[in-house]
Amino acid sequence: MNTEPAAEAPPTGAATGPVEPVGEVARKNVALALALVGIVLLIVVGTIAVSFIYLHYD
Repeated sequence: MNTEPAAEAPPTGAATGPVEPVGEVARKNVALALALVGIVLLIVVGTIAVSFIYLHYD
């Protein structure tokens, strides 16, 4: 009984590099990046606002 795992076959094709996003994909990436930056800024501003409100009523 053989308990060793079977050797994997070597890859058959040549490796290719990553593809640069162009056109619609690039626009979607930019829109997503701006949305994420906006969410982060809202969280930061909200945190600062809550801290000032807390200090005001303390």
